[in-house]
Amino acid sequence: MSYTVSYAEKAIAGLRQLDSRLQEEVLDEVEAVALEPQLLKVRPAAPHAYFDFVRDWGGIRHYVFLTIHRDDAAANLEVLAIGHVSRPVP
Repeated sequence: MSYTVSYAEKAIAGLRQLDSRLQEEVLDEVEAVALEPQLLKVRPAAPHAYFDFVRDWGGIRHYVFLTIHRDDAAANLEVLAIGHVSRPVP
């Protein structure tokens, strides 16, 4: 079952801070998670789920972290925040 996706203002602001190539990667990854919400990581006692991924481009490794509220009753994922860190590829 596919979930619908919504984005909180904080997530939209985080997405806008990324370059367009990485923005597209985020949207693709969120779409994949909407199709398979079991990909989300859930930590005990944490109020939200998490998803992260890594992309290497031009000698730079990009780490992207998403905080997501999963509502199984409504079949909705709300992306609450998008974070990003980059480092040179070792």
